[in-house]
Amino acid sequence: MSKWIPVTERLPEMHPEQDIYNPWMQINMVADTFLISDFVLVTGRRERADDDDPPILLGRYEDDLDGRTYWNGLNCENIVDVTAWMPLPEPYEEGNK
Repeated sequence: MSKWIPVTERLPEMHPEQDIYNPWMQINMVADTFLISDFVLVTGRRERADDDDPPILLGRYEDDLDGRTYWNGLNCENIVDVTAWMPLPEPYEEGNK
């Protein structure tokens, strides 16, 4: 069973990713490369959240390799005040308990 991991202890494992679609990229320019984690559960809040924002969100950790790191949500909203994260559980399969 997964458990919460404080961000002060460690961050999710990240992998390189390339931004293939960038409307500002000119022809013959190199695609932007950055590091990104898989989606995980995070305890935090959306940067522009309502008062009823849930205390647990789906997000991933990103590093733009230019000195900026951040948590990003499903709809590309910034997630702030992240204190811990947890890997997602395995998907449900019939007959699997």
